[in-house]
Amino acid sequence: MDYIVMKFGGTATSTSKTREKIINIISKIKNKKILLVVSAMGRVGFPYATDTLLNLIDTSMSSKKEIDELLACGEIISSVVISNSLNQNNIKAQALSLKEIGLFFNNDFSFKNSKIIDKFSLYKVLVVPGFIALNDDENIVTLKRGGGDLSACVFAKYLNCSKVYLFKDVDGILPFISPGYKNLKFIRYLNYEEASALSNIGFKIIQQDALDFAFKSNLKIIVSNYESGKVGTIIGSTPNNKRIIGMNFTKNSIKIATLSPTLVDEQIKKNFSNCHLFFKSFTINKNYVEYSLGVNQLQLAKKMLIETYFKDYLC
Repeated sequence: MDYIVMKFGGTATSTSKTREKIINIISKIKNKKILLVVSAMGRVGFPYATDTLLNLIDTSMSSKKEIDELLACGEIISSVVISNSLNQNNIKAQALSLKEIGLFFNNDFSFKNSKIIDKFSLYKVLVVPGFIALNDDENIVTLKRGGGDLSACVFAKYLNCSKVYLFKDVDGILPFISPGYKNLKFIRYLNYEEASALSNIGFKIIQQDALDFAFKSNLKIIVSNYESGKVGTIIGSTPNNKRIIGMNFTKNSIKIATLSPTLVDEQIKKNFSNCHLFFKSFTINKNYVEYSLGVNQLQLAKKMLIETYFKDYLC
């Protein structure tokens, strides 16, 4: 049987209108069984969003077990709602319980008495909550924030898929975000190390644990926009040899993602000197370099770096 694993985040599951986008994507997939991993609906302020649920209690007065049980409610509600929406549109689906899923986490993942394969004989789509699993005592445990991405990767490995689709509210991964630079082209291909470097400078589109799991499992990650369903950024093992991968900015610094930090540091300092730009301090890390600059110098440095290294992404 041919399986496909797709994960939709809280933005996609949040309203009936956005859920129609999910249905539209699912309806176009033929001759495959679909495991659909879903996050709690919406962001803080939505009634069942993770942060909304968390704000209902004083966490210092509850055990981790109680907090995990509370937070799991959002994901479970979302799975039932999505399954119901699919069935209303004549797509045979069922939301699975944690016991039926059989996913356990205790320092590592395992499946025990899972009914997933059996259920696929009856349904085209199985909907499962992301971000949660069971421990050895069969109590609910939550993964780190953004753990729905990791859940999707774990299910993809279990079903022997070579790839996993993560649907986000962005077209793909951009090399930087800065006012004044609109309609940038996204990065088409990244390898796992490059994606991790971007994560380390503050790009939180994909959870780092999910990237690590995908790398160990040789699992390709396809980042797509749920609004259009189009493939955005593909993360895999293909080497790209990009010296400078992306940049992120704070109020007083620039972080540059790279797998060659020493070489890039030498190159950037030479560019700064040629442009009469002065930085206050710098840091060289495993996969990025960071420069602290004054406000005026920062804006000039940002413009110089974008126009020097990211021309291909400018529209």
